[in-house]
Amino acid sequence: MRFRDASPAVRFGIVIGAILLCVVVFCAMSYINTGRLFPCIHSWEPATCTSARTCSKCGMSAGKSLGHYWGNADCTHERTCRRCGVTEGEPLGHDWIEETEATPQMCSRCGIMVPKEMPVSGTVIIGQKRDWGNTITIDNSSSSQSYYIKLKNSAAEDVISFFVRAGESATVHVPGGRYQVFFACGDEWFGPEYHFGDGTSYSKDEDFVDFSQYTITYTLYPVTDGNFTDKDIPPDEF
Repeated sequence: MRFRDASPAVRFGIVIGAILLCVVVFCAMSYINTGRLFPCIHSWEPATCTSARTCSKCGMSAGKSLGHYWGNADCTHERTCRRCGVTEGEPLGHDWIEETEATPQMCSRCGIMVPKEMPVSGTVIIGQKRDWGNTITIDNSSSSQSYYIKLKNSAAEDVISFFVRAGESATVHVPGGRYQVFFACGDEWFGPEYHFGDGTSYSKDEDFVDFSQYTITYTLYPVTDGNFTDKDIPPDEF
């Protein structure tokens, strides 16, 4: 008997039976392939450096892993994946440039500097150390930071510079003239080119001072009736 010649009830039963058979076959194949009787409605977790995207319900994966996105190694760190943070290899290590009179030992790759030994208070760094008949005294006895002092003329040229350690004072002879006094201070000394490194604080006395036959004293802490107030300045003005 042909399907179209069957009664409606028979035709309905055949259709239902076919549907049920398809469902059974579909579920059987799903169980064989995934271990689940019914297909998973996937909830995808994003792909990572080492894993493809994965369904958090059934564990099925799809696509490919992202692969590591490597950042370069530096002096103190191995190369590192910018996505997941895993490291590989060894740090490069510092490439040291030896210190000079003006500069500290430093790494040519990362720029880290090794502090130099502090000069003795009163050490003249720029200019001549001789008896000019005029002196400047820096009283740094109450400070926890060391100072590098510069005297500049009206053309902003360095006339003389010298060092004063923390907790000490120094008197230095200077040639006669009118000069402006500049101050750099900090905790670690890196030489006259880099001063006290990134932690350097810079300031100046806004007034020009006459050093002709005078002894000028700067006290680097507040005093009663003092007439000196320093002004902060940018590093390139020092």
